[in-house]
Amino acid sequence: MRIIVTSIIKLFIPYKKKIEEGIIILNRQDIAVSAAIGLGVYEKTELSIFRNKVRAGMTVVDIGANIGLYTIIASKLVGPNGKVFAFEPEPENLVYLRKNIEINKLNNVIIYDCGLGEKPGQVNLYKDKYNKGHHSIVKNDSAEGVISIKIDTLDNVLSKFEPLKIDIIKMDIEGAEYFALQGMKQTLINNKNIKIFTEFYPEIIEKAGGKPWSFLEDLKKLGFVLRKI
Repeated sequence: MRIIVTSIIKLFIPYKKKIEEGIIILNRQDIAVSAAIGLGVYEKTELSIFRNKVRAGMTVVDIGANIGLYTIIASKLVGPNGKVFAFEPEPENLVYLRKNIEINKLNNVIIYDCGLGEKPGQVNLYKDKYNKGHHSIVKNDSAEGVISIKIDTLDNVLSKFEPLKIDIIKMDIEGAEYFALQGMKQTLINNKNIKIFTEFYPEIIEKAGGKPWSFLEDLKKLGFVLRKI
């Protein structure tokens, strides 16, 4: 039944989708992220708030860029005087991310083909068979394979651009958020008015070996006010 439903959904995924900020080429093999974008139902509330917070001249960090939806939006909204750092370690998603940067002629985006964590190194990434936005360092029932990816810390990457003011971070990395936070604390300390849009999925953070409630406590200790979208 799942195979039949998956095949039907793929028939309705367009090659590309027009959004407010440009065009996004979709992965027609992805019945989750690309399908939802193609149908116009992907994270509508989150995107509305994100668009409302991004301003011209800002610097935005997109951690878990996938095929580039948030990257495209941020790039257009920050304009030529702004900058976007996009992190995506999974090769298939990365191909689409690069295509979308190219088709929209985004000259203010810097792409990194790595994940982010608490220290540089290598980790296993389990690729989800059905949802190409659900690749994770945690193996799940729908994993179809595993690849080794390199990781770095956000503090380390951004240190090469100092001085640099970071305004917004969007982070959706399927359970690795706890570890990425450990590797960006100096960046957060250096940018007092920074805003973070992050997925918080306690179960998968715990399965990854992280501490979900410490993740929230660390954010509060750094001066953040937590709000649920």
